[in-house]
Amino acid sequence: MTIYVLKKPDCSECFRAGFIVSKKIGGAVLRNRIKRIIKEILRKSDIKLTGSIDALFIVNRGTEGKDLKELKKELKNNLSLFNNN
Repeated sequence: MTIYVLKKPDCSECFRAGFIVSKKIGGAVLRNRIKRIIKEILRKSDIKLTGSIDALFIVNRGTEGKDLKELKKELKNNLSLFNNN
């Protein structure tokens, strides 16, 4: 999974996230399931992203084979780099 982050000075305390899952990864049902799982992990994550951040999550091949724990671990490791606390 690739994450691009843009820190903006103009907005106060707003976090926006975008998700890209290629059509090369399964059908629409699988792609939407992957997006829902990532959104839920972000919602329940103990890492709180603060400040004006736009994040773009690009899901690569191989992600569809991972289970929930592996995805959560990967996201937490990547998002800890952008934690402002």
